[in-house]
Amino acid sequence: MELQNKILAIMVLGTLMGALDTTIVLLALPTMTSSLSTTLASSIWVILIYLLVIAVSTTQLGRVGDIYGRGKIFNVGFVVFTIGSALCGLSPSIEFLIGFRALQAFGGALMQANMGAIVADTFEPPVSPKRRRVTESSANPDMPVFAFFRNDRHYIVRIVNNGNQ
Repeated sequence: MELQNKILAIMVLGTLMGALDTTIVLLALPTMTSSLSTTLASSIWVILIYLLVIAVSTTQLGRVGDIYGRGKIFNVGFVVFTIGSALCGLSPSIEFLIGFRALQAFGGALMQANMGAIVADTFEPPVSPKRRRVTESSANPDMPVFAFFRNDRHYIVRIVNNGNQ
């Protein structure tokens, strides 16, 4: 297996881990609530803390990846996410579970913030940027219509000019 395919497989695995972990807790919510002898309102925080940490930290952690290396930060995120997952499974109370879930989300944010950039760095675009803009605009045929109603003449001129070249 060549290097690009390995990188893509790792990125897909990271995406799957983060996406699955965002929603899988919903299925376990009734069992968690009864096993940890807590209220449903407290158990909901297990879901909320993950979403809050991901939403708040993903943009900032992308910059950290730019500074220290995307691959390195992705790998740290993978390790932090895995440790957070293990600690979530060993949580003795809802408070510990919420805290470990925040740690897990931080690891997920480290991965998510750098995945797209790693894939973009690994796979060279097959066409020139000018042709890619035309392709992107043709993939969404409503964009020129929205630009027209927004009175965005520059966008329309760009599409027409790129289409003629």
